[in-house]
Amino acid sequence: MEVVISSVNQTDETGRENGGHSIFGDKSISFWKEGGTFQKFTSKDGDSGYRATVSQFKKTNGDIYVLRDYSAVEFHYHIHPCISQIRKSGLANPSDTDFSTMGDNYTNKFRGTAFVIGLRSNKVQFYGDKKSYITISYEVYKKIRLEN
Repeated sequence: MEVVISSVNQTDETGRENGGHSIFGDKSISFWKEGGTFQKFTSKDGDSGYRATVSQFKKTNGDIYVLRDYSAVEFHYHIHPCISQIRKSGLANPSDTDFSTMGDNYTNKFRGTAFVIGLRSNKVQFYGDKKSYITISYEVYKKIRLEN
């Protein structure tokens, strides 16, 4: 629990996405390499905006965590940073990329839990490859985690 909170604090300080995962039976979380700064983009449909990303299962030194498949991954998470000048930043809503990546994870036998923490919304949203399942406040998440 404390490591998720520390990565939330790091995201708040740096404005970059952070995340990690845990393997069933692990007593700690494996952190991912911190993502880059927000970048302006234009989609193929002509929509524009800003995007921040973190590479799943990439070690802090840039190497990839070697997993035969994702069946042993209990959960993974990432944090959407809040940049005051970017109106929609920091929401807990999974992006289209988040949903797409979950589809790839399911193809690789992932059956655990995924969630995203939004720093602006102060919410935690649990999701799969097609939809979100539940949204709770970050404060409730911390209470649940601390009581278990």
